[in-house]
Amino acid sequence: MPLCFGVWSADNKREDRCELLDAKETTVALDTCPRAILPNVGGAGYYHFTFAENGFDELLARFPKLSEAEQLATYSSLEAAFRSGEIDLRKMMKAVRLAAASGAWDVQLAPIPLLEELGRIKRIEPLPGLASVNRIYGAKTLRTGARQKRNENEAAALVREELLRMVALWGREPKLRRLLMTIAEGAVLGESQPTESQATAVALAVRAQETGEAFFKEAMARLKVERDGYARSELTFGLAYLPAAQLDALFSVMLTDTFRVNESIALIQNLFEHPSHGPLVMAWMIENFDALMARLPSQFQGRIFGNAKTLCGPQATEQLTKLAALAQSVQGGERALAQATEAVELCMALASHARGAKPTTARVE
Repeated sequence: MPLCFGVWSADNKREDRCELLDAKETTVALDTCPRAILPNVGGAGYYHFTFAENGFDELLARFPKLSEAEQLATYSSLEAAFRSGEIDLRKMMKAVRLAAASGAWDVQLAPIPLLEELGRIKRIEPLPGLASVNRIYGAKTLRTGARQKRNENEAAALVREELLRMVALWGREPKLRRLLMTIAEGAVLGESQPTESQATAVALAVRAQETGEAFFKEAMARLKVERDGYARSELTFGLAYLPAAQLDALFSVMLTDTFRVNESIALIQNLFEHPSHGPLVMAWMIENFDALMARLPSQFQGRIFGNAKTLCGPQATEQLTKLAALAQSVQGGERALAQATEAVELCMALASHARGAKPTTARVE
């Protein structure tokens, strides 16, 4: 396997070289002791790398000058090292901040899945994650705004949409939420503007968080008469962000004709993606399992178990065990649940490592 690595000398000049790895272990001799090493020049290698001692520190100091692909390879390797317990949370969050400040859109967005996972862990652990979202992405999102820009390219639109969702719904940035509440008022009345279309779903979710029962009633009334599929999907997304106090009312209508079948599936998925609703919707799903299976087409029944991947907390083990018994009766259920269980185990191990404890994993027996 070819290995190309960059070496910074004592005078901080970089030199790239390549070696052929033809054994499980290989030693490469260098002319001088390097100040820093990049073990994946151009990000061309399909592998993660790690260091002993302060190797990542020296590489992070040079992160802004790396190419886009090298930044992605470095960030990905740092996250892998964090998840395996090789680096601590402080160093990981430094890498997150550097990636978020990158000029490349895919590097900017790379930390978001980890922050979402830390956000779910925050239900049970005093970790950054949700609180970090505003510090890391808030200013950038406020500059970008909620409304579509004239001649906005696809990459810029993707960054704006993703940051809008994170900062408004997870970080709850006040200025942004006030703007979105204005957009939501028009959307509830069916008066959204074209430049607001990509922000409407997030705006409705903010309205759901802020007004709770009032939004639930508004959404139910709109769904009875609304025929446009896109408008209905925006309302469905918003309903997933109702406060926990309104979830019983939502659960009571989720399997009725108020929602189309595809909307019920999307609503369940969005509820699981919510920072704190996962255990609640899982409990509902277990209690109403027969009715849920009767509602879903056969090709979607097994996939519904995959939503359990967002669980990460004290209830996860018990709920996964209950799901295991139910999955046996559904085609594809056991496979989807096995994949979800692996994700839960990784999340709980991450929680243990982040708080400095030995890894703890959920197991389905």
